[in-house]
Amino acid sequence: MVHTDEHLDTYLMEQASKNHFHGSILLADRNGIILSKGYGYANYKEKHKNEPASRHQIASLTKQFTAIAIMQLHEKGLLNTADPIQNYLNNYPNGDRITIKHLLSHTSGIPDFLEEELLDIELELAPLDQFISRFIDRPLEFNPGQRFNYSNSGYILLAKIIETVMNDSYANTIQKLIFEPLGMKNSGFFTSPSDISPTVGYLSLNREMIKAPNVYGYGESGLYSTVEDLYLWDRALYTEKLVTKSALKEALYSCVKKPAFPTEGPSPALIQNNSIGYGWFINKENKYKIWHDGEIHGFFSSINRYMDQKKVLIMLSNCNLSKTDEILAYLEQALLQI
Repeated sequence: MVHTDEHLDTYLMEQASKNHFHGSILLADRNGIILSKGYGYANYKEKHKNEPASRHQIASLTKQFTAIAIMQLHEKGLLNTADPIQNYLNNYPNGDRITIKHLLSHTSGIPDFLEEELLDIELELAPLDQFISRFIDRPLEFNPGQRFNYSNSGYILLAKIIETVMNDSYANTIQKLIFEPLGMKNSGFFTSPSDISPTVGYLSLNREMIKAPNVYGYGESGLYSTVEDLYLWDRALYTEKLVTKSALKEALYSCVKKPAFPTEGPSPALIQNNSIGYGWFINKENKYKIWHDGEIHGFFSSINRYMDQKKVLIMLSNCNLSKTDEILAYLEQALLQI
């Protein structure tokens, strides 16, 4: 059965009516947008509805923006992805052995500071160095380059490297290098709830929607965006608006192959058939799918790019009651049939 946008809209409205989804969805193919709409409530108490332009925290989708910023600085000659991080982070332990590329591909051996669920630091917008202090003295889990271990810590260090090279904040740099050139006017660095107002993130407690605590981050999870802005991002990655084809190939196509022995982060089953890009997972067995999910208190995000068909599925949800896995699977099957 070939699904139409009307059919998909009806399906999503039904999911929202059952309280199974609150958020925004965008589907597109090479000819443009097929469906772009908000469902459920951005603010349940005030009855503000989600829209395509509703701002959501995008959690780990932040990593792909951090990665492209690094590639831009690489192409400008301001750094080299093969450089040891000691060139930019003075006296960082094992900084002579860990390269920028190791950070980008989650192969540095640096422990993930979220492994121990040390979330108190994320409940306030602490200085970047305070985030780094959470893991700087912890020993490496393996020799750099030896294997894969999903590490938010590595992307926090990439944000620090960006600030060091640019002599400017991570927020300003992403704005100047990516958001402004692409016209992503509803995207930015999350500093307070007013940045995403009126959208509120919700958690479930005894089947009730309660407001989630605000959570902050840097290069690993610090950004907010909309499905419409992420569509601009998706389309730009088919061009050389931001970086050359060579840099895109390195970031999106030719990185770590089918990582063995994953520990934290995505489950072994989830990444078994995937390679690792810079801020992306790559599945060549599924329409050359390049994708990543993100999750933070009250917010879930997902971008799925089907490169062979130039299709994209973007989901932003502001409630963890949402049956996101089930809905994503349904929408993916439908999109690939259109």
